[in-house]
Amino acid sequence: MFFSLSSAFVFLCLVNISSQSTDDGIPPELTVNLATVQLAEREDARVRLGAGPVVTCVDADGDAVRAYVSSVQPTSGCGMQCLQLEPVTGNPSDFKLMFKPTNGFATTPSYTLTIGCTDDAETPVEKTMGVVIVSNTPPTFNPNSPPY
Repeated sequence: MFFSLSSAFVFLCLVNISSQSTDDGIPPELTVNLATVQLAEREDARVRLGAGPVVTCVDADGDAVRAYVSSVQPTSGCGMQCLQLEPVTGNPSDFKLMFKPTNGFATTPSYTLTIGCTDDAETPVEKTMGVVIVSNTPPTFNPNSPPY
């Protein structure tokens, strides 16, 4: 009688993956440098709103931060499609507000933006700011008005 022994290899791999948070539990600080910016209705190209950084987002722990537009009210008009935050070159804590017009941007006279700031470890901090669309209505000619 022949017995056949088959051997089996069992490969057991134990992997312990752990991560250690370097965040000290301090949420970032958000500064909105402009409460309201004005935008001329005639703008039809991508433009920066306000001079200097509009938003500054700093984390006391030294963690990397990002700022973003959380919401735009009213939702009619161009809203989130038109208004975006971008980092300022050379300073990762400063952000500029960019406007990119789309169809219908001039139909809404003002927007309220909720700006968020996060280090992706703590709860985001949020503040609001306004954007006002300044009407650029062309002059009209009235042939019945008296000459001056």
